[in-house]
Amino acid sequence: MPKANVATMHLDNAIAEVIANKDLYVNNPGKDFCRNRKLPLSDLIYAMLEMKGGSLTSEMIRMCEKLNISLSKSAFVQQRDKLRSEAFLAILRSFNQKCNYHNLFWGYRLLAVDGSDINIHLNEGDTCMSNGTGHPYSQIHLNALYDLINHIYVDVLPQGRAVEDERAALIEMYQRTYMKNKAIIIADRGYESLNLITHFVESGSYELVLRVRSGKSGIKEIRNLPLEELDTDVNISITTTQTNEDKALGRHLVQTQKNKNRTYSKKTNNSNWDFPSPYNLKFRVVRFQLDSGEYETLVTTLPRDKFSLYALKDLYHMRWGIETSFRELKYDIGLSHTHSKGVDSALQEIYAALIKYNYCEGIVGSIVIDQCIKNKHTYVVNHVAAILICMNYFRDRNCKVDKLENQIKQYTEPLRPGRKDKRKNIVPKGFVSFLYRVAA
Repeated sequence: MPKANVATMHLDNAIAEVIANKDLYVNNPGKDFCRNRKLPLSDLIYAMLEMKGGSLTSEMIRMCEKLNISLSKSAFVQQRDKLRSEAFLAILRSFNQKCNYHNLFWGYRLLAVDGSDINIHLNEGDTCMSNGTGHPYSQIHLNALYDLINHIYVDVLPQGRAVEDERAALIEMYQRTYMKNKAIIIADRGYESLNLITHFVESGSYELVLRVRSGKSGIKEIRNLPLEELDTDVNISITTTQTNEDKALGRHLVQTQKNKNRTYSKKTNNSNWDFPSPYNLKFRVVRFQLDSGEYETLVTTLPRDKFSLYALKDLYHMRWGIETSFRELKYDIGLSHTHSKGVDSALQEIYAALIKYNYCEGIVGSIVIDQCIKNKHTYVVNHVAAILICMNYFRDRNCKVDKLENQIKQYTEPLRPGRKDKRKNIVPKGFVSFLYRVAA
């Protein structure tokens, strides 16, 4: 069976499972979606998955035309409010499980972890609100585990901007994510933490490749290593106390605010530590030089006999795939513009966008582009065009699969490895008001 048909069948079945167990995902079990309405639960879910990044008016016109109904925006919003965002998260997880992605990297599932901020309508007083710039705004920080080989989101954990904690989110995600094969998780400097490293040292099925700081703000034992290419082991004796014995033995202090009834100074660190004290931690540190002359330092739990220093250098470089996926998620799928004010409604659209992304990548991953010997470059699928074509296929089931694949093959772009562009200062983008949306 063609890959597009398989992906569509799995997604339809995942949606059917949620509909069959709707009382688990509605706000009022036994009442919501029990009466005949113009927009039943099944049509609502499919409508949410088919939404683009335009205005709500344009989305409503497109939906009503397809379903041959007349529905006001107020009625649509009221139907959405009956459904909890967990319904779309359940669809995402069920769809991933049914697809059974099995492509591996040297026998490992290769996962990157990172976070991306999604601007939503200002909701004063909740955990999404922040005053960091002097002006109040609301954001959802999307923590994600992304499969770099199969190009799909394995798991996500949204957090309000005011309570964002990427390290705790990663620990929670890897502990609840079941893997048939061993997995490697690649993380950037924002995840640097002795507590996090210890979790992966203790883990039996997950390995870690973590970029760490080598300057004054980095871990002391790594900072003291010579500034040159190296591959060595580091031993740290960690304690959460400051006894004379701890000081005499030169143990590494992790400050934790253990006593909840005590008022601590603002200068007292509040680090997490989930293990006994004292604790002897051993991990591998590699440092290599970049083309720019700068040095990059990685902490890893991978064995030295299978992964050399230069293999780890190439492995960490692959982490950039999750950055590209965030860009496609926001601007190709349309997640940069949500259509709701409530936080849970915004989460519905976030999960729906992730489902659409995985669905499209499940189809695109099976497309083989024929390469011409005369071509200077290797050509790959243009993901912007492929996502548009796949979503049109999802909306219009009358489209033939062979026509779908031929359409995708018409839109290709050359692959130019090693290209670099000077990194520019990123200007934060605010939430676009509902009154100023492009009617696309």
